[in-house]
Amino acid sequence: MPEAASLFFSRGRHYFVLGASSKEDKFGHKVLHWYIEQELPATPINPNATSKICGLPPADSLVSALTSFSDSQHSSISLSVVTPPDISYQEIKKAADSNKIFKIKSIWFQPGSYDDKVIDLCNSLGYSEDNKNLIYKGGVHFKIRSESKRLI
Repeated sequence: MPEAASLFFSRGRHYFVLGASSKEDKFGHKVLHWYIEQELPATPINPNATSKICGLPPADSLVSALTSFSDSQHSSISLSVVTPPDISYQEIKKAADSNKIFKIKSIWFQPGSYDDKVIDLCNSLGYSEDNKNLIYKGGVHFKIRSESKRLI
């Protein structure tokens, strides 16, 4: 995982948080807030959001975030996923069907956000542990704080 984490936190990345939340007790809020604390560019994604999340305007879907994405200083995207597996699958499948998924260079699934169906879909799209562009087995952002600070 260290090499995959290193690639996830490569220079020039912009971070999408699928499942970002305005509720401070939710993990989607904590993950987004962590990116902001590290001064990393981030985009919250939540179809139910009615206002800004952590001061940032949310996208209503992964496809809309990928479609409207424009950041000349951070042209590659790393995706953190904090949604239930069925939502994770739907959002990634829609992004693949719209041919926008390939803007994403790395995906990190937080615990509870994936199942075999989600991982199989990602593998079919070229995201895998072997390719070091997919993290999922117990990889919690907060366990790698020290490593990520070293990398960014």
